Amino acid sequence: PAPTPPVAAPAPPAEDANEGLSRARRAAGLAALEDRDYDIAVREFTEALSLRRSPGGDLVELLRIATDLQSRERDRARVEPARPAREPAVTRTPPRAKPSRASPSRASPQHTKEEPPPVLEEPRNGLLLVTSTPPGLVVQVDGKAVDMTPARLPLRPGTYRVALAQGERRLMEETVVLEEDGVHSLNRDVSEQLAPPAPPRP
Repeated sequence: PAPTPPVAAPAPPAEDANEGLSRARRAAGLAALEDRDYDIAVREFTEALSLRRSPGGDLVELLRIATDLQSRERDRARVEPARPAREPAVTRTPPRAKPSRASPSRASPQHTKEEPPPVLEEPRNGLLLVTSTPPGLVVQVDGKAVDMTPARLPLRPGTYRVALAQGERRLMEETVVLEEDGVHSLNRDVSEQLAPPAPPRP
């Protein structure tokens, strides 16, 4: 029975090394999220998950957020090239309306037909992505607790006061301007603020 304890002893250092690599990959993924490079973010979070032996933490949620943003960005890239194609169709109609100067009644229905599509388009929500080190902090938007980090918050375009809190203690606060269909990521490391102050030694 004596040889078994030494065999188990080398395992913890290997886990610690993997944990360190996992944390480094997580940090790289968060940096990629802030740069809106979602392909790299997905790759880094996937690597971080594979290095971590024990499930837990916020990596699964971060990977889900990064994958969602990646697919959203790809969908947006597909839609945007299609938009200029519609513009020539709109510019072709005025030349047809100009020859019929004698009958302005015919020109007005054409204008009314073109106007409704932009009116029907509602302003698209922006996306606020809040991550923190350590994870699991309360996200407050305009003084109200809405989620915990990592948080993915679809919000209307506008200016918001975003704070990270632990219990009654507010760790940081920042003003965020969210644009229509825009993504704003906020990543803060507040581990030093959460560390208990060292008692002064005589």
